[in-house]
Amino acid sequence: MTEISENLIYAIKKAAKKIRSNSPYSWGHLGSCNCGHLVQSLTKLSKDEIHEAALEKTGDVHPKGEAWVQRIRQSRETSVESYREILDADVAPIHPLRLCVETLNALGEEDILVLDGGDIACWAEIAINFWAFHGHKIGGVFAPGPWEQMGTGPAFATAIQMAAPTANVVLITGDGSL
Repeated sequence: MTEISENLIYAIKKAAKKIRSNSPYSWGHLGSCNCGHLVQSLTKLSKDEIHEAALEKTGDVHPKGEAWVQRIRQSRETSVESYREILDADVAPIHPLRLCVETLNALGEEDILVLDGGDIACWAEIAINFWAFHGHKIGGVFAPGPWEQMGTGPAFATAIQMAAPTANVVLITGDGSL
């Protein structure tokens, strides 16, 4: 069972209060997004220090955080394995999760995946979690965001293809609510 950290709960509440009170907020600034505000609440780092550190970070873990990282990895592995039956089932119609994983498996390291909103985006996010857990990489993922607006994918994919004409841009769209 996961331990409840009073410090973390306090930091989450502090960050939420700060965001609600119109503190500077930016999705594109790693020190001013939701996680950035949380890190500000947990540390004495400024938003700019957090942003710079996030851009420089290569994935190394401070020794004090290794146990936490291992718990997260184990939790992620357990959650991914709960979908194993769906991923191994070779049935028709194909499950949206399997469709997303198969699409990801066809992509190269320079390719860009674009997600449309709705249920398919939720399945794709699970697929990306499963797929990336095994060390796969692609050039990028463009997702519709936390509100997953339906119908934005074709325009996003077209714009990305125009901006990166040599990249393979793949759009996953559709309801996905099988």
